[in-house]
Amino acid sequence: MKQVLFILLTALTFSAYAQEWSATDQKVYGNQTEYKAQMELAKKSKHRNLYRLVGFTPYYANGLSLWMQDRGFTSQSLEAPANQEVYLFAKNYVGSVKPTDVKLVLNLQNSRVANAKIYGSFSDLAQLFLYYWPTSADYADSSKLKQGTIAQKQVVDEIVRFNYSQKEPFIEVLKI
Repeated sequence: MKQVLFILLTALTFSAYAQEWSATDQKVYGNQTEYKAQMELAKKSKHRNLYRLVGFTPYYANGLSLWMQDRGFTSQSLEAPANQEVYLFAKNYVGSVKPTDVKLVLNLQNSRVANAKIYGSFSDLAQLFLYYWPTSADYADSSKLKQGTIAQKQVVDEIVRFNYSQKEPFIEVLKI
């Protein structure tokens, strides 16, 4: 009987703790509704690290970061202006940014991501565009992402655009 009572009290304590949402939680994850929506999206997606970026706290860029790290990239934060967060993903980081490194720039407004741009080599950006975000049959391989192309797909309430209309390709993530 004592064991049952102990288990019940422990469960009630953890249940009560799970309901609390601290100021730190709010700053890092946003509100509980946003957090739950992001976790549901991650559960429904092909991989557990898919999160929306625009309108959310920069914390959710961790999904993209984990996806890159799973493919052999190291990740680090770079110095940036007050209204940005910048992350570098490199296969062989040697202390300076190379054109082939992938750079994620989060433009912030009121501590939320207003939009995101990702720069890097064609092959790395094509892989990211094709395989990180859910894709349609229109973009099943990189052969359709030729120079001069602007390809886009809608993921929930965001537009993910692979822009190769200029000399160097980039990906941008915008709110619909």
